[in-house]
Amino acid sequence: MKIAYPAFEPALIPAGAYRGNPAVPAEDLPSVAVHRTLLAASKVNDETVRVITEALIDDRQEVAREIPEQSAEVRLLLAQARRPEEQVQLGPALHPGALKFYEKNKPSFIQANADYIGLLITVLAIVLSWIWELRAWLERRQKGVADDYSNRAVVLMNAAREAKSPAALEEIRGELLGILTAAVADLNSDRLSEESFDSFRTILQLGLEVVRDSRSVLETASR
Repeated sequence: MKIAYPAFEPALIPAGAYRGNPAVPAEDLPSVAVHRTLLAASKVNDETVRVITEALIDDRQEVAREIPEQSAEVRLLLAQARRPEEQVQLGPALHPGALKFYEKNKPSFIQANADYIGLLITVLAIVLSWIWELRAWLERRQKGVADDYSNRAVVLMNAAREAKSPAALEEIRGELLGILTAAVADLNSDRLSEESFDSFRTILQLGLEVVRDSRSVLETASR
């Protein structure tokens, strides 16, 4: 069995209601009462239970007006209808249909935690913005390092075209290889991106080819 509807809050029955003549005690005193719980079988349709629960809670005044005067005590029970208190491992569980009615106005998780979710989204947006800015700064820094290496390689490449001796070409070649060594170190330390390193390496190879071609020209001219 499952609890379908609210427990009826018991009235405190005045002792004087059953007093004799003379009355004992002389004044009305509250007496002990018990909870009354409306039960429904678990197989009862959930929607049926929900509709009946709604009538007992939301339409209690309309229902009370239909109760005959000779059953006025029933009106008192109806007026005190409410959701049963939670019982831990005692008594039947609340019927799903009744639960559906009681929680009809219960806010969703997002509604109940809107402030916290809004704060979380704001913090997340700020963090993502910081990460984006940091990434952009690192990319600009890496590009600046790559541009510096590429510019130095271009200067040496132009110097190789104008070199007048094999010794000068060998010195230029050594400087180009030194730049390559520094670029590899920056690549390993993430000061240089792989994409920027590939662009620089292309220019470096052109520079080494210019050195080789210039050496061939000098050797041919010296014969």
